[in-house]
Amino acid sequence: MGTIHESPTVIGGADPNPHGNGAEITEVDARLRDPRVIWGMRVAWISIVVLAIISLIAALPYFRTRLLIEAQNFQVPLQTLGLSADTFVTLSFVRELILVLPGMLLGTLLYARRSTNRMVLLLSIAMVVFALTSGDAVFALPATWASVVYFFSVFGLTIMLTVILIMPDGRFHPRWCFLIVATYLVIELVHYYPFIDVLSGNRFNPAWRIIQLLFYAIGIGVQLYRYRHYYNAAQRQQTKWLIFGLSNVLLGYVLISLIRALWVVVPAAQPAAWFAQTQVIIPLLRIIPVLFAYVTLIFAVSRYRLWEVDLIINRGLVVIGLAGLLGIVFFAVVFVLQGVLQLVTGTAQSNVALVGSTLVIGTLFQPVRRRLQRFVDRKLFGIKVDFRHPRPAIPILNRKMTTAELPIRQYGEYMVTGILGRGGMGEVYRGVQATLSRDVAIKVLPANKAISDEARTRFEREARTVAALHHPNIIRVFDYGQQFDEAYMVMELVEGQSLDTYIKQYAPLSLEVIRAVMNDLCSALDYAHEQGLVHRDVKPSNVMLQPVTAQAHSGRRFDKRAILMDFGVARMITDTSHLTESGVLVGTFDYMAPEQITGGREVDRRADIYALGVLLFQMLTGKLPFVGDNPGIIIFAHLQRPAPDPREINPAIPSHFSVAVQRALAKQPELRFVTAGELADALVG
Repeated sequence: MGTIHESPTVIGGADPNPHGNGAEITEVDARLRDPRVIWGMRVAWISIVVLAIISLIAALPYFRTRLLIEAQNFQVPLQTLGLSADTFVTLSFVRELILVLPGMLLGTLLYARRSTNRMVLLLSIAMVVFALTSGDAVFALPATWASVVYFFSVFGLTIMLTVILIMPDGRFHPRWCFLIVATYLVIELVHYYPFIDVLSGNRFNPAWRIIQLLFYAIGIGVQLYRYRHYYNAAQRQQTKWLIFGLSNVLLGYVLISLIRALWVVVPAAQPAAWFAQTQVIIPLLRIIPVLFAYVTLIFAVSRYRLWEVDLIINRGLVVIGLAGLLGIVFFAVVFVLQGVLQLVTGTAQSNVALVGSTLVIGTLFQPVRRRLQRFVDRKLFGIKVDFRHPRPAIPILNRKMTTAELPIRQYGEYMVTGILGRGGMGEVYRGVQATLSRDVAIKVLPANKAISDEARTRFEREARTVAALHHPNIIRVFDYGQQFDEAYMVMELVEGQSLDTYIKQYAPLSLEVIRAVMNDLCSALDYAHEQGLVHRDVKPSNVMLQPVTAQAHSGRRFDKRAILMDFGVARMITDTSHLTESGVLVGTFDYMAPEQITGGREVDRRADIYALGVLLFQMLTGKLPFVGDNPGIIIFAHLQRPAPDPREINPAIPSHFSVAVQRALAKQPELRFVTAGELADALVG
């Protein structure tokens, strides 16, 4: 299910209590450090699990005997339905294994992943024991096993209630919640005394079921209270899945109780109804919610890809719903085609109707699925950018070209001598201005791009905008124009390597280098922001590291100067042309602020500060803060997932660097630094 993370740092302080009506619970370190305690817990876990496995294996023969007796009692409806006693026993065995084995296996998996975490250990034991007692096999054991069954019955339900009350931080909060567990344990002990009661039908007593469900409902209510008043963002996401899974279990048991109470079936008189009730509906209501609860508990205790689950499940529901809808359409088309063909040919032509229906469904499925997923992305998650077609980055080539390779020998007075980069938005060539013997970079928007009025306007605006900027850490623009339907821009040629390449070679970077780079970039962005310009695409590949002279190097601990480039998607703060709000991706997924994703028009300097936060995290750790298997997961992480603590990857990072990262990556723009300079100052300590 993924790696389980636990952090010794206090994370709650980075996410203020949105309700402001309680002291927020912070995440605690749940790791066990005393070797004696660790081995004691491991021995206890192994003892309980081994006893559970032995009990299950020992119970299977007795369970089969009980099932054969039940088959004799249900002989009439089974014969009416054409089922043998062996078939009935086999179906019951399969249901039992489906109900018991997944919980035991998942509990074992949790233990194998984190046997030194007390919260995970407790949940692992709870899942194994609860899985054992969720089935019927263990209750078929003879009276000699009564004490074992008594232990599992009381212990399993009590420890599961404890887990509900202390998830996900491992503490009773409010502290009086401990009394809920103590009260429940006393009631369980009294109810199951003497031992023999465990092996009787009393465990299905409706009144006792109501008492059990009431206590579990109280546990869910406590979680809802803590969710509303105390939890930070990570704990709220964990608790959401916990509440969702357990609520499904409670709903399943309530429906089972109602079915048993209200749907009174006489097997001999209504065999089909008996089979549907006892062999289909009730087993499904027991199995599906319990299995779903196990999965959600895994999500709750493991923060691995916790925020991706929402996107995966909701987009998956689109496919499931569409499959069901198209199934209905399929049968409707078959029915209509059969009717039409029968009228025309006088025969049903079932094969032709099936082929025609299949063609219709095959044609409809992909277009409809894409439209529905787009609807979910836009309306449910607020994602306004088309993340299926990202703008490719321009790779750095930086090489001389042969005469045959040169597309055009000259743009205006600038001679092309080589190529620097090539990508979806155009090419960047190395050139020389003959009149001044000056090396330059020539950015060209090809004819197929220049055809678009929006692309041409954006390109010209970049040239005009950057040409008006005069800052040592912003690339200079010398000239721009058009030639052969191609728009071109002549810029300063920055010798050196990109920050992207430098990070890949040397990350994690030293604190001195990081401060130097951030000072340069923050100074450049503050200057651009003062001119009313928002870059909106700050990333390492848009930063060049230029070697500095000895004189310029005086007082610096880094022998390179960061130059901010590519203002191609920049926007004036007061601009109302909406050139970059047509649904096409503006910016780069990995560095995109949430307000850019949702298409908000209030995209200001704080979007650049968010991108700086991502860049700072990357320089500190060598990794991006939000990663995923596809662009949708990365987009969703920027929208929902709190900023991770870089010290989880590199514990040597100073705390004030971590605080600066998390503030810069705040989801709400108003919680970020007001200026880039404030971010640079925060790194001084």
